[in-house]
Amino acid sequence: SIYNPTYHAALLQSASALIEPSTGIFIVGYSLHGNVPTSHVERFFTEAKQEYGLEVVHELVVEYSEGQMGIGSVDEERGNVYLKIL
Repeated sequence: SIYNPTYHAALLQSASALIEPSTGIFIVGYSLHGNVPTSHVERFFTEAKQEYGLEVVHELVVEYSEGQMGIGSVDEERGNVYLKIL
């Protein structure tokens, strides 16, 4: 899970072992949960590039204006959905 930086290396090791280097893709979808700073989650992508040669080639952010207010959260950023293709 990219929400827990402790497991970034394990996830990247698994993904890089399974991806065909010249044609494979790794799709990562996530939202920010606030359990760690955003910078810690984003470090996943820095590590992917520097340590495993997996570079973000496309990304999409869908911003939901209501966030997750329906479940009691007032954190608007938590309602955003991120999709990155490496």
